[in-house]
Amino acid sequence: MADSMIQRDIARLLFETGAIRVAPEDRPFWYASGTIGPYYSNTQNLIGSETEANNLLARIDSWLDGDRLLLPSKAARYFFEAYETNMCYHTVVDSIKSFLKANVDMNNYDVVSGGARRDWFFSFITAGVFNKPHLTIFKDQYMTLSEPLRDGMIDGIALPVFEDGLSNINCLHVSDIITEASSYSRVWAPAARKAGAVIGASLTILDRLQGGDAALEALGIRHMSLAQLDAGFFDSAYNQRYIDARQYARLTEYIADPHGSMASFLKEHPDFVQNALAGGGKDAERARMCIESGVYGDAVTP
Repeated sequence: MADSMIQRDIARLLFETGAIRVAPEDRPFWYASGTIGPYYSNTQNLIGSETEANNLLARIDSWLDGDRLLLPSKAARYFFEAYETNMCYHTVVDSIKSFLKANVDMNNYDVVSGGARRDWFFSFITAGVFNKPHLTIFKDQYMTLSEPLRDGMIDGIALPVFEDGLSNINCLHVSDIITEASSYSRVWAPAARKAGAVIGASLTILDRLQGGDAALEALGIRHMSLAQLDAGFFDSAYNQRYIDARQYARLTEYIADPHGSMASFLKEHPDFVQNALAGGGKDAERARMCIESGVYGDAVTP
């Protein structure tokens, strides 16, 4: 499957599952960073739907509250069954397989790694289909190593990984989405290095094209992605009527200049921040963060 066909299929599924949501032209989303933007992405919905993704995240949280050595077998079995029964997820996994077979010599990688929690939606099944051990990385840099699924079965529990316990091991890290790659620099790459391993390459389902590729290059990690949120992505979305003309115009401006386009929006809509503050909840928290950080300069007034 050609890379362009993979991007087309992934784009279609992102919109159909609500994994990509585009805001009305005059009501951009508030992001956790205190900035605003015209789209929101929840790549985990590619498991089939938002409801299924949220249920699975809750299940993963319950596994995290238990013995973490048991988590990999539970997760791997769940994702194997989803691959067998869910057409959307099956298509995504087949796209991962096709892309890696065309672009990577998997013999160069000893394990597939994935970081808590959303990376696991795609890393466990990638390890399984390529018959590789899975390196499970938790947010506190605790790690376990487990054997791949064979015919839906996994033997025993995962083994804890200790300092220098993975000497000379090369990892292919599979992640759900990349923005600035801060999780790689803060958690995933340092955890691997502490064990003596290295993340040699990363495959991401969706690249937001906001500096992550440069950050990974600085870490010495080869960066690959199935789909990129570039102008072509939204050209296709507009042509397929997933978005309207006004949304498309706002997205085009944002892709060209994320900061400048949103600063201009705030100048044109001076009540936007104040309305968020008055509404309370997460939007109010993020609006306050926006004001305090001064990210948009004089486009926002307290």
